[in-house]
Amino acid sequence: MVDVGAKAVTAREAIASAHIAVNATARRLVRQGAIKKGNPLERYFYDTLLHDRAALAYAIARVGPERVALGTDVPFPMRTDEPAEHVRAALALAGLPEGAFDQVTKETPMKVLGHAQTAARA
Repeated sequence: MVDVGAKAVTAREAIASAHIAVNATARRLVRQGAIKKGNPLERYFYDTLLHDRAALAYAIARVGPERVALGTDVPFPMRTDEPAEHVRAALALAGLPEGAFDQVTKETPMKVLGHAQTAARA
């Protein structure tokens, strides 16, 4: 638990860092200018394991349900007993249509796993 009780106001600074690993093929294509410029967020898939519904709603609205797949923490505990309801609530919060639920829970995961045509037939 986080203590959110009354405390003195203090100045704080948050510092973030990241490391991006790029395989040799991608590196070569970038150097050759063979990859079109665009939104880098559109090049990745994301899972739903944000334990805050508002953050998940923002993420799905930002990148689109076609880039988000229902995720799992296996082998670790999920910290939510109802992951599908968590996703449904986030989609509603983002104002996305009901069809986005099937996209996030079925179609995108199948695409990530290389079964896009199977998902389209289901």
